Amino acid sequence: MHRIPCLLLVFAAAHARAQSASDFDGDGRLNGVDNCVYTANPSQLDSNLPPDGVGNACACGDNDDGGTLDLLDWVVLARALAQLEPGIGDPAKCSVVGGSMDCDALDANRLRAALAGLAALEPVCRARVGAGELPLRMSVAGDSITRGFGASCECNAAPACLLQCAFGGVEQPQHSWFDGSSSNVFGLLDRYRVFAAGIGAMTGAANPPDTNAVSQYVGQP
Repeated sequence: MHRIPCLLLVFAAAHARAQSASDFDGDGRLNGVDNCVYTANPSQLDSNLPPDGVGNACACGDNDDGGTLDLLDWVVLARALAQLEPGIGDPAKCSVVGGSMDCDALDANRLRAALAGLAALEPVCRARVGAGELPLRMSVAGDSITRGFGASCECNAAPACLLQCAFGGVEQPQHSWFDGSSSNVFGLLDRYRVFAAGIGAMTGAANPPDTNAVSQYVGQP
């Protein structure tokens, strides 16, 4: 098994603590008062006049990042689909109809119709909804980071302590980025449960002969 110096793990844990189920994007604005729940925007900038309650950072169809929807957004998208410059400012805001992950001619047609007052945009882009299709099953090999090896040790000051952590630490799966149960971890399972609370978890035994621990997440059919 690889031994990962816990300095890296402490850094990863500190970064993860910035996000939580109540502040999904980690921008300091709680979900209930955040105008972009799944896209970090601490400024909460909303350039529409009057403001429409949706931040610029997650405004579906705002392909030039101008803050408001106009003909230029359609031009940028149409040119991007033709592989011409200048390109879409944020592909996560491109979709305005259909799936949250696509950016295609259907989106261009809907955007043009909406600008002409003939159709409505759908708030389906990834920047707005946070996720596309949810997986039914996920698996990950349990390497040192996945198993939370030495994750909670406090050894980022002295080299001797680093060595002790790297070679004498123990697995601490409660600190795993994948399914850690510690209150300091906003793990992958908890993140997916924000979108679908029924997603369940099954965790395999640690260190079977042919591989490290494997965890599987099984969604409800």
